[in-house]
Amino acid sequence: MQFPLSSTNNAWEFSCFIRQSFAGSANNFGRLLLSINADADSGGYSGSTGAVGLMIQMGEAGSADQFQIFWDNGNSLMPLGNGFGIANGVYGQLKIKFDSLFTIDFQDNDSSQFYRVYTSDSLEYFSPQFLTLQSQFTSSNAQNFYWDDLYWGAPWVPSLPITFPFRSIVINEIMADPTPSVGCPEI
Repeated sequence: MQFPLSSTNNAWEFSCFIRQSFAGSANNFGRLLLSINADADSGGYSGSTGAVGLMIQMGEAGSADQFQIFWDNGNSLMPLGNGFGIANGVYGQLKIKFDSLFTIDFQDNDSSQFYRVYTSDSLEYFSPQFLTLQSQFTSSNAQNFYWDDLYWGAPWVPSLPITFPFRSIVINEIMADPTPSVGCPEI
């Protein structure tokens, strides 16, 4: 499926939750394409179909299952890098971000921190306009692949928890005791 993305002029972020409950192979993998033009292949993105952009593949025909990152120049795929072993499948949050650097991070579901999969300073002018998600799987894996919680927009900064100085009095609940009394002592 393909989604148009709103135009961004400066910093941007894309994130999503991915669950691929199987080891990737030549017939079972997920792909994510951020492109500057629409994917020309209506049957699913197969690489070098005229779409120019960044492609991330989860799984491959060999035994080195990792996130694989490619640049598609519209005619051929050029490998940019790979990282984070996914031999047992993918289950976590993927974050692609451009600020002063272009970064791809992954947070495995059993971890509290993101792992840097890829970073580059050579994609500074890349401003994608389309998102293509592709799940290719055999019938035995038909219910073992999920994309969820998709976000596209300005880089998201989580709010910090409110902290109070030592020995502060914090009132976070008040029980009003109207008349008639509901069990609290009369004032």
